[in-house]
Amino acid sequence: APILRGMLERAAAAALDRDLPPALTLAGERRVPIDYTRPVPTASAKAQTFYGMRQLPKLMDGRVGLQVELLSPAGRPCAITSDLAGFWTGAWGETRREMRGRYPRHDWPENPALGGTPRG
Repeated sequence: APILRGMLERAAAAALDRDLPPALTLAGERRVPIDYTRPVPTASAKAQTFYGMRQLPKLMDGRVGLQVELLSPAGRPCAITSDLAGFWTGAWGETRREMRGRYPRHDWPENPALGGTPRG
């Protein structure tokens, strides 16, 4: 992708970054790279990274969905979804129970759409 961007004029490169950004920007300016080699563009990060998010952005002016792969604290996939709001209210309950058992020192809120437990 960097080679392609280097071959484009500035306006075309800006349009490419707008429509197909290299990373998903989250609260706190954290950036999660987007993998475009999968059938559906995917952002992978630890589950806690997505706490506070209610929905996923769309790419290409809303024409292409994005999915997220939620990883355990060990970096292993624990869930993948294109519907974050539905996941938080549905399958998250089972994922949460499983992760709380394996990783009790980490934050596993009942409603991650509202954010996690503040540390400090």
